Amino acid sequence: MAVRGFPREHRRENLVCIDAKRDHRRPHLLHGEWRTIHRDLVGWGGSCPCSRRSRPTISADDNVPRMLAFKLGGKASLPSAPEVKPQVLTPPRATASLATVKKGEELYQRYCGGCHGDVAVSGGVLPDLRYSGALANQHWLRIVRDGVLGLYGMVGFSKELSRQDAEAIRAYVIFRANQSLAENPETRK
Repeated sequence: MAVRGFPREHRRENLVCIDAKRDHRRPHLLHGEWRTIHRDLVGWGGSCPCSRRSRPTISADDNVPRMLAFKLGGKASLPSAPEVKPQVLTPPRATASLATVKKGEELYQRYCGGCHGDVAVSGGVLPDLRYSGALANQHWLRIVRDGVLGLYGMVGFSKELSRQDAEAIRAYVIFRANQSLAENPETRK
């Protein structure tokens, strides 16, 4: 298999694969010395985690995106990954009816799931809404409907979602946050 992006004389059959968060040893080169520098963005990212068909194999807490540069044939070790504080679930109590949660699930999957993750579990690229502080207050409506976070990429959905629709989505995310908390009590504060 040819490797795209390398000059023909530098292409090799095998490449090095390392765990950039946990493997701090010098990666071993498989084919002698190359006289080039290779740079990689590492971490869970790109469009895959946003896909509804993609299920994260790591948690968002394990995602430490960073740029690594290798001088092939070099002898340096990888720097340690920065420490990341785990997220803590503190959802409000689930009080909505089952019908509201079901409606919220349908709306979430249609309008939110493509970016924020299938079944309200983010792949780590965009915020996991189960951890949102806006679940407990009216700021949720300003974000979802009015687009107050538009400068950060979160558009408003006032033309697509009524106030009741946005509240149903919030009810679903609160339900999922409480469900996740019951399944994993160590995520509790």
